[in-house]
Amino acid sequence: MEIRVPGIIYVLIDPRTNRKRYVGYTGVGLVNRIKRHLQEARRGVRTHKCNWLRELIAEGLAPLSQVIEEVSDSWQGRERFWIAHYRESESLVNESDGGDGSPGHAVSESARATLSAKLRGRVVPEDQKRRMSEVLRGKKKSPEHVAKLTGVERSEATRRRMSEARKGWKYSDHTRQKISETLRSKPFDERRAQQLAAARQALKEKRDAKRNQTT
Repeated sequence: MEIRVPGIIYVLIDPRTNRKRYVGYTGVGLVNRIKRHLQEARRGVRTHKCNWLRELIAEGLAPLSQVIEEVSDSWQGRERFWIAHYRESESLVNESDGGDGSPGHAVSESARATLSAKLRGRVVPEDQKRRMSEVLRGKKKSPEHVAKLTGVERSEATRRRMSEARKGWKYSDHTRQKISETLRSKPFDERRAQQLAAARQALKEKRDAKRNQTT
């Protein structure tokens, strides 16, 4: 008989590279879950996760692990959140978007609608917010991911929608204060100087173009 323990979202880490490779959920304890992962790999189960684990086993290694969040019964949305988050910067072996309990099987539309309604308006406890902040603090995006972000070309329609969404958007006094404190704490290096110079130049060109249109 399985003993249920508080559910957790966890990551498995490659000890050779210290990179996160798999995000999962368990309600039976992390040690037991990792044992099952390794048992599946030894049985020859053919998934990206098991293929990666067999590589480690062949080298006499085992995956490292880290708990990133404790969750309630509504764990599916949190698992999907963390998989999407780490896919931005890590090479995950997860074969689905998460929340389904079995790799490779998509969640039905009705199940998604039910889960969405259940999570809507859910208040995240302060201690959970703090743990999430600690996990994310200091995390740097890979050069590949940065290159993808900086090289994104958005269509005119997308730019227009983004502009309309921001129109009339005002930061609260608390948010303004946090932004100000963050900027003051950062060293004014050459990169920031170049960014500010480029921003000023772009603003000047925009004003000049607008002035030329009115004359």
